Amino acid sequence: MRFLFPSDYFNPKKADAAYLEQVACMQNAGFATSVISLESLGSDSSKIIPVPTPNSKLVYRGWMLWLGDYELLVSVVENTGASLLTSKAEYLATHYLTNWYPLITDLTPETKFYSVDDDLESELNRLG
Repeated sequence: MRFLFPSDYFNPKKADAAYLEQVACMQNAGFATSVISLESLGSDSSKIIPVPTPNSKLVYRGWMLWLGDYELLVSVVENTGASLLTSKAEYLATHYLTNWYPLITDLTPETKFYSVDDDLESELNRLG
């Protein structure tokens, strides 16, 4: 098992400062770690440093990604012969509240969803 972190914007061989403590904890626990430049996803220069071994599983520990960016991440990982622990379908199912909220409606207060085109003031007034 290898943990994959976003790299520092200015030093793509080093983890983003926000994740340095997690990287150290994972390494101290005996796990391998790698980094990837999220800014380079979708380009020919996108690579994982150090490259994971073929058939290894990676756990992405980083910023939330749009589905398209996660698809690009999956592609980069699979190009090394490795795979992500969380599939594209699993990421989509858990990433957006609207996808998983129906599974817990009986365990949490009611939640309302609105689109950017809704008249929020009118909707809030309707709720009282």
